[in-house]
Amino acid sequence: MRGHTAPARTSGLRVLLSCLFLTLALEAHAQEATVVFDSTETPPIWSASIPGGGLGGELLSLLSKKAGVSYSMRYLPPARYSRSTSPFIVGNPNLLVNERNRAIFPIGHIHLTYFYYRPEHEPSPIRTLADLAGHRLGLLRGTVEDLEAFERLKVKVEQADSVTSLVRMLKKGRIDVAILTELPALHVIQQEFPGAQDDFVRLHVPGASQPIAVMVDLDAPGGRDIAKRYRQALLEYHRSPQYLEIQRKHHDHDPGGARTDSDLLERLLLLYESTWDE
Repeated sequence: MRGHTAPARTSGLRVLLSCLFLTLALEAHAQEATVVFDSTETPPIWSASIPGGGLGGELLSLLSKKAGVSYSMRYLPPARYSRSTSPFIVGNPNLLVNERNRAIFPIGHIHLTYFYYRPEHEPSPIRTLADLAGHRLGLLRGTVEDLEAFERLKVKVEQADSVTSLVRMLKKGRIDVAILTELPALHVIQQEFPGAQDDFVRLHVPGASQPIAVMVDLDAPGGRDIAKRYRQALLEYHRSPQYLEIQRKHHDHDPGGARTDSDLLERLLLLYESTWDE
């Protein structure tokens, strides 16, 4: 009987060690694929207070599951967000001021839109900045660097720190028109002035669609691996029924939006694919 004891113990030890090594390997893999994304509260696109995290949050969750990436979110004030040097960021890449070797993966889109408040100002066609001459224009602070261009056209610019402030300025007649990201502006109007939604008129800024994106610093530890995961997940999944349903749900204010979402995303993917690294 004694002759069988040592092999049995050795066999049990091997099983125990195998389980231990497997556990450590799984933990190491999970750690490599866990990231913290910097974002900023811009409901209904990114928000900790909206189920699913908003449009961007739902798309990010869907793609991250496909990519095998576990993540959490860190919400920053807009000014801090624009200066973020985090290796992992989500949002509009055009708002970031610090250059990095970032792979940019568009996962959705937003529209810049002219907003009027009809009782105070009757909307008129705007095809170029020259059409704004004589207007009082509202902008989010820091979103436009060349304010002299507006001054040369005799456009008086009023800046504010939030979409809510600009919507209130429109309502009070302090500005004639505001350039805002459409979804957040519509969200604020619904929350602030639910009985006056039809009085806020919007006109799309021509050619002003911008990406909702996942941004990965390729020089950061694990950055290239994470980027490859998202690249593959996005290419495989951006035309899936689940993906299209999320887009359709959040763009339901635009009857034609659901039909053009995929084509617009394709164009954005082509625009930013030069940032991807194999």
